[in-house]
Amino acid sequence: MLDGAGAPDWVRAAAAADALAWEGRFGVATDVSGLRCEANLFRYVPADTHIRWDGVSDDALARVCAARLLAGGSGVVSTPVALPPGLAEALDVEGIGLRVETWEACVARAGTQPGGRIRLVGGASNDSHGTASVAVYAHEVTANATLELLPFLKEQAVSMTAHRFGTPQRHMVAM
Repeated sequence: MLDGAGAPDWVRAAAAADALAWEGRFGVATDVSGLRCEANLFRYVPADTHIRWDGVSDDALARVCAARLLAGGSGVVSTPVALPPGLAEALDVEGIGLRVETWEACVARAGTQPGGRIRLVGGASNDSHGTASVAVYAHEVTANATLELLPFLKEQAVSMTAHRFGTPQRHMVAM
């Protein structure tokens, strides 16, 4: 189900949009400075993000899990209810762990990780907020690749000097 088989059309279309966004933006390092003397690379790297599902929409969970699988990283699906067998098996096949737990337990576990993150799938309420150490992405699940991939990615800037005391270093200039 997470690989597109059996998923509704909008989930498959969203996963295809994710793949295009990955190839053109999120999965490549870019250097827009164009300087010959240094490389200033901007890239995205996987973030460890837990997914909190309210147990209502299997399709929304499948869509968010598809984004998580493409982005990489780690994290489990946390839910207050047991998953339908087919969905639980699909998560297991993809290597995504599952925990049946309270919202408070999910936030506490995410808070033990530096820069803890939770992508909330349904169930947003006044109680569904993060802490100073846990960011909660509570927007409605969409087919938009940027909105759904970003909770699973961290931005990273890498700068490398391609000169030594102003003299270009040949092995670095080719970048």
